[in-house]
Amino acid sequence: MKNIYINWAAYDELSDNVELTEELAMYQLENLIRLRKKGVSMDYYLMDAFWYDANSGFMKWRKPHWPKGPTRWLNECRKNGI
Repeated sequence: MKNIYINWAAYDELSDNVELTEELAMYQLENLIRLRKKGVSMDYYLMDAFWYDANSGFMKWRKPHWPKGPTRWLNECRKNGI
């Protein structure tokens, strides 16, 4: 069985006004890293919907929420073995 950390609970643009921003995603990643350091086993991080530009066919990260794309988030994932 695999354990998956899903960030959907932190935002839901379909039912509330909380948008997925780079800052929110980084905060969620920091919490996953914190949990792993405390011994919680997580095999995957699933960034759910709304990171993408709706007109890009899932090929581009949404601006202005991700002004430099996913680089910062991806680098932090790699650095922490995620």
